[in-house]
Amino acid sequence: MVEHMTVGDRYYNKWYKLNSRGANEDILVMQHSNKLCVVTLAESHPAICGGSPTIFGGIPDAVKGSAIVSVSFDVKPGVSRLNNQPALGKRKFGAPFMDANSVVCIVTRGGRQFKIEAGVRGKLLEVNKSLLTNPELILTKPNSNGYIAIILPPHGKSDSECQKLVNHEVYLEELKRRSTELDS
Repeated sequence: MVEHMTVGDRYYNKWYKLNSRGANEDILVMQHSNKLCVVTLAESHPAICGGSPTIFGGIPDAVKGSAIVSVSFDVKPGVSRLNNQPALGKRKFGAPFMDANSVVCIVTRGGRQFKIEAGVRGKLLEVNKSLLTNPELILTKPNSNGYIAIILPPHGKSDSECQKLVNHEVYLEELKRRSTELDS
């Protein structure tokens, strides 16, 4: 039987920013073949992790079994990612520039707030406004409808920006390492 690649596997390279704001708070950056980057949460991030603690490094008791209460794009007083100017033209003039450590949104689950970083440098083209009314998309469809933002790295630097992150194989090795640390 012939196995066909999914659209995600065919057109996206997966890159991970490990421990972005705290232990196991991993960010997934999916780099499209057109060099746009889709930012979402890695399956090991405590805000979405519903798996075994031995696989993903533990889930805080307050988060286990709880729903995502909210997603806010108001990242600090006076700064809302929803108020960004629309990006215009081929070079996306007017779009705000983000550093890899810039906070894109705040996810609240189980009484905890998680500040979600951009993961890569570039222009913030879009935030997922559907998360405001349906925050559970982060849990149910993190790699599609539950994405957080779309970022355009500087022209000609998309690959070098993503090379600062770790690839999928290194990420899986890190999950195994975390698992063995818990077992010992």
